[in-house]
Amino acid sequence: MNKKVLIICLNVLFIFSCKTNNPISYEYDYDLDGILLYEKSTNESDLDLYSFNLSTGEEFQITNNGYSDHYGHWSFDGEKIVFTRYDEPKNSYEIWTVDANGSNEKRLTNNLVMDYAISWSPDGSKILFMRSDTSFISDGEIFIMNADGTNVNQVSNTSFEDIATDWSPDGAKIVFLRKTGVYSDIFIMNTDGSNIVQLTNRTSTKSYPSFSPDGSKILFQDDYQSEWDPQQDDIFIMDTNGSNTKRITYIDRAITHSVWSPDGTKILYETSDGIFVIDLDGTNTVQITDGQIDNWPYIPDWKF
Repeated sequence: MNKKVLIICLNVLFIFSCKTNNPISYEYDYDLDGILLYEKSTNESDLDLYSFNLSTGEEFQITNNGYSDHYGHWSFDGEKIVFTRYDEPKNSYEIWTVDANGSNEKRLTNNLVMDYAISWSPDGSKILFMRSDTSFISDGEIFIMNADGTNVNQVSNTSFEDIATDWSPDGAKIVFLRKTGVYSDIFIMNTDGSNIVQLTNRTSTKSYPSFSPDGSKILFQDDYQSEWDPQQDDIFIMDTNGSNTKRITYIDRAITHSVWSPDGTKILYETSDGIFVIDLDGTNTVQITDGQIDNWPYIPDWKF
């Protein structure tokens, strides 16, 4: 059923029950369900994780500890979240888990390197991540560990920068980015690092590849128009063998992030103008927040 919703207050993602002196709102008709997970700044330096129930309008703060928490991802059963926390004294990024209600925080890594780009395996037993000895944006390799932080295994070992991004829904494959120079391309491999297949090959920078919920497609962003110009990128989908690439958006601004809807029928994405939902055929674009708000949220995940 369609729901008419008012959006958005200045410092909160969506406003079903917003508290602010000067709300900015407008109406839209759209049927959105599920729970978003995002990070949002609560002061000048810290980021915390929040969830937002699209059906009830309830926003819930998950972490609140004076640190910067990034890139939260739901476990497939929706009971837990894996995320990266910046350890300022060490100048490192470490991997943590927390229950969806904010309890039972657990640190999984504790070192002087950068652990980033994380996601759960579909059965919840493993965590995929990137580790870099220098910076989270260079010299990265892909690792897998148990969900309790034990049995850390390196999956990739190249002279390039490999960035882990997502598991296939059956848990058999990993889609990842490999940067070989100015540009990056999308690759797929088995979870043991074997059978590496390059899916894209053109002079542009791809980002955020992820499997569709049914495992048949891969969503990604591509700044195909120029050599890394964040003002010019769009959303694409392709088959998991790299064929049938289809452009979804036609915009002239930076797309901060994009994710599948849990049922695989829509894509949610962010720009400086706000947060949008679009159908897979590129139609029915609906803006669900105003842009240029304070403490801008970053949406890494969406579940039913």
